[in-house]
Amino acid sequence: MKLNVTVVIAAFCILTFSACGDQDNLKNVNAANNSTAASSGQGIGSETPSPTPVATPKETILPEFKAGEDYKTSVRPKMLKAGWKYYSSPDAQKCGSGDPTCDEYPEMEACAGTGMGNCKFMWIKGDKLASIYTVDDPYVYQNSEIEDAPKNSSDADRSGIYEYGYDHESGRDEFEYELRKDNVAIYSESREGGGIDDQRGTWKYDPVEKTISVKFGSDEYIFTVAEKGIKLIKEPNEPEHGAKGFTGQTFQKK
Repeated sequence: MKLNVTVVIAAFCILTFSACGDQDNLKNVNAANNSTAASSGQGIGSETPSPTPVATPKETILPEFKAGEDYKTSVRPKMLKAGWKYYSSPDAQKCGSGDPTCDEYPEMEACAGTGMGNCKFMWIKGDKLASIYTVDDPYVYQNSEIEDAPKNSSDADRSGIYEYGYDHESGRDEFEYELRKDNVAIYSESREGGGIDDQRGTWKYDPVEKTISVKFGSDEYIFTVAEKGIKLIKEPNEPEHGAKGFTGQTFQKK
């Protein structure tokens, strides 16, 4: 009778896998499966894992600004340090005679004219444009936005050193325009026996007209992009700064 009972129990163990010593192994397998499901975010009552956020490209990231932060002494230096450059669109507001704002802020797009400092300043980096809005006088940061830049709008593509020289009986005179990536323009001339004269101003590229405007105070020089440099097509009648009598001449890029 005992033998029959033993045979029955053995058969029951084989069929169920849970009534004998292998029950511990089954528990271990279940525990491992549960652990795997938990680590993958799956299992009973679990939700579908959220997709991994896509990192924002570095060129679209603006420095951190606070409302009321001074535009000239804080916002501008942060933008330049982060690799952004001044941008002047073809639709940028023109300053009136005697208004130095456009020279001081070549990135100014427009101001409301209310005296409340409601202005828009534009910056470019790679294929992105950043618009920074200000209030008050002096200007302080209000908010900002980023958008795609129009093609062929980068001023940096036109930066460089352009020179023109010719021979005189006394030697060779050289005239040079340096267009820096931060939109600062430096004009210098070196005359044989006459020393060196430097002028500092601003410049901007018009992607629509494909011209470069170089300004020294109230004097403006207009260049068109030539094959090997820039060609002067317009100059002031009586300039106080820069060269005179070079209309039609090409300044070769170094």
